[in-house]
Amino acid sequence: MSSQHPDASVSTLTAAINQTVAQFTDKSRLIITAAVACCVVGQEAITAVLDAVTQLITVIIVLISMRGVSRPIAGV
Repeated sequence: MSSQHPDASVSTLTAAINQTVAQFTDKSRLIITAAVACCVVGQEAITAVLDAVTQLITVIIVLISMRGVSRPIAGV
């Protein structure tokens, strides 16, 4: 019978908390960087980038949908 160290769950919990905090601070830094970039870069450039990204996402969704439709259904 194997015995676990009593602090194993505490160390696992601490590692999970540290990872969550690190991810949260990374996201907040990204948001702050985006806010600063919005102030520096003009509105037209940001609008153009958002429009291009929206079109790219739409194309990806359409391609994935077409791929799913073109595959034969198994068992039919």
